[in-house]
Amino acid sequence: MVISKTLTLMGKTTFILRYFFSLKALALLATLFLSLSFSSANNLESELIVFYAVDTDGDGVFDEDDIDDDGDGILDSKEDKNVDGDNDHTTNFTDTDGDGIADYLDFDSDNDGILDNIEAQASKSIIVPSGIDIDKNGLDDVYESSPGNGEGLNPVDTDSDGIPDYLDFDSDNDGILDSLESSELSSDFDCEVVPKLNFSNIPTLESGDALSEGAIYRFSSITDDLDALVTIEKVVNGQISTLDQNSVDPEFFKPEIQFTTTDEIRRPFVDLRISMVKTGTDEIAFIEELIANFIDVDGNKQYQEFNRFDTPASYTYDNPTDVGINYTSGGLLINGGMNEYDGISNSHPSVNVAVEFVKIHTFVFRFGIETQTSDNFTTNVPRQSGIQFSCLDNFLDPQTVSFSKDVDSDGDGYPDRVDIDSDNDGIPDNVEAQTTDGYIEPTNLDDDGDGLDNAYDNGDFEGLTPVNTDGTDNVDYLDDDSDNDTVADNNEGNDFNFDGIADQTFTGID
Repeated sequence: MVISKTLTLMGKTTFILRYFFSLKALALLATLFLSLSFSSANNLESELIVFYAVDTDGDGVFDEDDIDDDGDGILDSKEDKNVDGDNDHTTNFTDTDGDGIADYLDFDSDNDGILDNIEAQASKSIIVPSGIDIDKNGLDDVYESSPGNGEGLNPVDTDSDGIPDYLDFDSDNDGILDSLESSELSSDFDCEVVPKLNFSNIPTLESGDALSEGAIYRFSSITDDLDALVTIEKVVNGQISTLDQNSVDPEFFKPEIQFTTTDEIRRPFVDLRISMVKTGTDEIAFIEELIANFIDVDGNKQYQEFNRFDTPASYTYDNPTDVGINYTSGGLLINGGMNEYDGISNSHPSVNVAVEFVKIHTFVFRFGIETQTSDNFTTNVPRQSGIQFSCLDNFLDPQTVSFSKDVDSDGDGYPDRVDIDSDNDGIPDNVEAQTTDGYIEPTNLDDDGDGLDNAYDNGDFEGLTPVNTDGTDNVDYLDDDSDNDTVADNNEGNDFNFDGIADQTFTGID
């Protein structure tokens, strides 16, 4: 390819010439040569700016021509409407889960562990992508009436709250988060084939003020072909003393942070974003599978550590464990207990949690403390947090919770996330998930528009934590006999005259 252009430059002593190329136009070129020659021009500067065209979903259609950039069947025009009026979806884009990935590029826009492609469809008529796109518009042909029509999926809204399921943290409005209703527990844990990330190299400051909000650091060669960019995204009553303490286990990522509590801020924290890029560049790089081991999540009687991160594919903890794990709309929350262990070590499985991510290039970790006291204080020494990015298999009795599962507990064809009676006993999940004496009715209000009723939306602790009355098997909303008295819940919950016989007849029809 030869580009030739004659310019006449007059009346200036310094000129800047810029060349703009789309990678689409250069995709077949192994090498690009630019040859410039000028006559009678003084102090001429030449500057090359290359704009990379991206194919997010790998369908062979560059995003600039793709009407469904992430390949979920939902048109980009639906996932990022022109609400800011600038007709540019790349600026001021919609990011429902706040993970830094625009919805039109995000395979899981609400961070509940369930793919948008699944949540956008009716649960009894899921259509899987065909992998065929004859018209090359970027939309799978199975989601068009005919190639080129470009309709895409019309996202379902199960609870009719105005928020489509793929953006709704609680799609059936029962107060139980979709992420919890779409998880399964097993005793399996296998991490032998995951890559190891090594954070032993000293980070270099790429931009911003050192150890302050907005600063970006580069850790070089975390693998043979990857660097990590660590961004200090948010600091709330925290002071980062060391971004990565390397005196012990240098390959781990171990920030040291000092925290201060006040009357207004009871849970100070720091958010750090880790992004994988190709070595020596800012070009994003995906990892097929990654294990992040949160080690030594402990505490004492005055305060306890907590970590929060994007909803993973799975997480594993030990039985017994010292940590508490909660589901939130912002991701998974690990709360440390009151037993403190010396140093920062992976040798205490009761305070370790292994988290699995798949097909990931960036994620946010929150490090913080909480206090059960009314005291205001500053931690007397920086708290040490640690992440080991490799296989740590020292759990005595591993308990693995896997997400992205369309669990259908009662086999009625409706996944629990859209089923208001997941065990089919005639008692709504919203009732069974709570204690009888402490039952809180829905308000039918949702001030923050996340799909979760205000009654169950309280900062980090969002959604109901389902009760388990008999403490022996499933939680009540999945238990046919919640009190283990050998009388089925379907009978007890529908015996209005207390004669021991259900007053409603089970039809098996919905």
